[in-house]
Amino acid sequence: MNTVKLEVSYGIKLIQNGIDKTPTGSAKPFIANGNTYVPLSVVGDLVGIQTTWDSNTRSVIIGEKGEGKSLGTPDFLDSHLSYSNKPSLSSNESMVINGKSYGSLGFKINSTYYYGRGIDYIKLNYALNNQYSELKLSLGIDDNKELRKSGMLRNISFKNENGDVLKQVSLGGGSVQENIAVNLTGVQKLVIEITGDGYGVIDFINPTIK
Repeated sequence: MNTVKLEVSYGIKLIQNGIDKTPTGSAKPFIANGNTYVPLSVVGDLVGIQTTWDSNTRSVIIGEKGEGKSLGTPDFLDSHLSYSNKPSLSSNESMVINGKSYGSLGFKINSTYYYGRGIDYIKLNYALNNQYSELKLSLGIDDNKELRKSGMLRNISFKNENGDVLKQVSLGGGSVQENIAVNLTGVQKLVIEITGDGYGVIDFINPTIK
C-alpha cells in the first residue's frame, strides 16, 4: 500500500436534512487538494448502507457482500471463425462503458466481424455438473477506441446442455445491462452463445456463481 502525505483543512460540517451529523474524533471530515474526504462508514451510516472491510482481499464492501465464486474464463471457446479470425478473450482488465468504470473483475470477448457476414456464433462452454443454483453478472459493450461500437448488435444467450434458453440479453453499441440473474438449478453444462455483427468488445462484469 502506497503512503501519501497531505496538507488538510478541518472544520467541515456534514448537514443531513437540516441536522448537523458531523462526526468527531478520527472520523472528522477534511479538505485536501480541493476535495472533501469523509470516511465511508460515516457516509454509509448517513444513507443507511452498511460498509465492511474485507482484510483478505483488502476491499471495502458497500452493501451486501456478494456470495459465491467467480465464473472464470470458459473451459472451452467455440467459434465458426477461422484460426486467424478467432475472437480473443482477456481477463481482469479495466472495463469502461459510456465513461463509467466497472472495475476489472471478469473478462472481455473481442468479437470480430467476418468478411461482411457478421458473427454466426461464439460459444463459451462451462462444465457445472449441477453444482450451482445461480449466475449473477452485468454485461456491456466496452468503450474500446480501436474498435467500432456504433451499429454493433450482440445477442447473448445463456443455455443449458439441452440447448434450452435460460436467459437472453441484447446489447447495442455502448449499452450495458446490470444485475443479470441466470437460474442454474439442474444445469450440467452452461453454454453462453453470442451472435450478431459489427466490431466490438463485450464486457462480462463480475460473473459470480453460487
